[in-house]
Amino acid sequence: AVTIGKEAGLKYVYPGNLPGGADTLCPDCGKVLVERRGYSVRVDALDSPEGKCGFCGCATEGVWQ
Repeated sequence: AVTIGKEAGLKYVYPGNLPGGADTLCPDCGKVLVERRGYSVRVDALDSPEGKCGFCGCATEGVWQ
């Protein structure tokens, strides 16, 4: 399902209920932008409040304020 979603042009596809598959990756450089572990969420690689990737500057859709 993840492969089909990505092939259809979706940027952020998650398998759900699987370990290690819930992180948000930059669609351009592939680096982790939002790390999820269980119920913990860590946002380290976004240039808030613009929501740009801290590695390559790609704009990431979302509300980051």
